[in-house]
Amino acid sequence: LTVVAAPAGTGKTVALAELAYHGGWPTVWCRLRAEDSVEELLQHLAVSFQRQGLLDAHSITELTLVTLVNILEITLNDDTLLILDDYHLIDTQPLLITLIEALIDNLPKRLHLILSGRCTPHIKQLSTLFVRGEALLISQTDLAFQRDEAEALFTHNGKAVPANLDALLACSRGWALVLQAL
Repeated sequence: LTVVAAPAGTGKTVALAELAYHGGWPTVWCRLRAEDSVEELLQHLAVSFQRQGLLDAHSITELTLVTLVNILEITLNDDTLLILDDYHLIDTQPLLITLIEALIDNLPKRLHLILSGRCTPHIKQLSTLFVRGEALLISQTDLAFQRDEAEALFTHNGKAVPANLDALLACSRGWALVLQAL
């Protein structure tokens, strides 16, 4: 399990999109919605896997988490990333949290889950997974540009490196969005 938790504008989605593009594994991306019910979220997951050719959602007669996990356990023949983006939108909905907790407890062995949002998820087993070394937290600090990375960004974009780059990094806390706006 990987958790990417940082405020808006820190580069979470860009970093995950780069991972999806360059990571070498099939990637399933599902953007979470606050208005989803358990059934709708399961349907979004099934359709997301179908878009990647990893599941035939039309052949499932009764879509449950158990059914989805069992099918994925059988059909995933390569390590696969599942990115659940905007997790913060569902982090106050007990039924959806319970569904994600059940998914974590029953994750197919070839499926690697990434939860991305603006805060650390309120998932009951998260602390235990961190202590066991079975979960990784990527925070705002991890996503922040360091001086050499900011210099490379300016150079890549054909811009001169500002003389006050250290002050800009301190003021912006290394946020990618701020640096790109300069």
